[in-house]
Amino acid sequence: MTSGEPRFPGTPVIILGMGRSGTSFLTAFLNSWGVNIGTDLIPPSDANPHGFYEHRAIVALHQRLLERVRKTPQFDDTLSPLLRDFDPSEEDREEAIRILNQVARPGLWGWKDPRTIHNVNFWLELLPNAKLIVPLRHPLEIAYSYLKRVATIDHWSNINAIFVAYAAYHDRIHEVITRRAEDSLIVYCQGAFSNLKCLSKLLHQFFNVAGEDRTTNQAFFEQSEFTKLRISHDLQALCDMLYPEASAAFNRLNQLAEFRFVPQEVNPAEVPLLAQLTELMRRPDAAIDRLSALPVILDLCRPFGGSSYHQLQSHLCHGLPIRSG
Repeated sequence: MTSGEPRFPGTPVIILGMGRSGTSFLTAFLNSWGVNIGTDLIPPSDANPHGFYEHRAIVALHQRLLERVRKTPQFDDTLSPLLRDFDPSEEDREEAIRILNQVARPGLWGWKDPRTIHNVNFWLELLPNAKLIVPLRHPLEIAYSYLKRVATIDHWSNINAIFVAYAAYHDRIHEVITRRAEDSLIVYCQGAFSNLKCLSKLLHQFFNVAGEDRTTNQAFFEQSEFTKLRISHDLQALCDMLYPEASAAFNRLNQLAEFRFVPQEVNPAEVPLLAQLTELMRRPDAAIDRLSALPVILDLCRPFGGSSYHQLQSHLCHGLPIRSG
């Protein structure tokens, strides 16, 4: 930061992740743990009935920037391509500084908004001492959560967009944290959220915070909100084959993560079907494509009692929005 640049009190904390990756739960936990995220927050909705934990002014700024650059009615579509080479105007910078002056506090403070990834370098120029926390989920877990909560008819017609967006978001995240390894923390959500006491100890170390134990037992979300898929070694190998870019992006970050994802042992009853599906996908003249394979994959790895692919489809057709335009 050069002379004359604005300085803000405390330590800024940016939660960096795509939608459906556990950012809301993590931010709620961090807020109770001691990271001030403010009070002027986006209210809950059907997509996040327990709350988004997103600062209204920061979201509004991101939306204005996306609308200006994309110039389409779907400017805020979470699966649209990431912005590249973002060039903020002086007015953008002044607005961002004004917001930071409002939200900055002594101690730990920060925000969560999946849109941050579009212009994360812009924020890091203003906040060179920022800490980055990345919640990580497997691409199949993101796809399942996305289809369960926020899919539209358009998204069902191009489910591959979820995996394309996954790769883009997580490649960008990897690019950023590679430059800021000392100030970055990645946690695999399914492990971290099931052991909040250990997560709290990890945060103490990451923030170098001494003093009282900040562990909180507050339940922000029901356990069912974070469906843990039964992803075996064989299913992981199949995911590597079908969605190589998304899988590679996940694997790179998982190697750096705390509470790291470890594939489960395959259910013996599923071995024949997995072998048959894998063989079909390896054929040069494969009659089944990635989109056709996804229902089988999700049904093989969904938890006991969880919704099947076709149950999710039925739910969509009986009330989720059909996007126009």
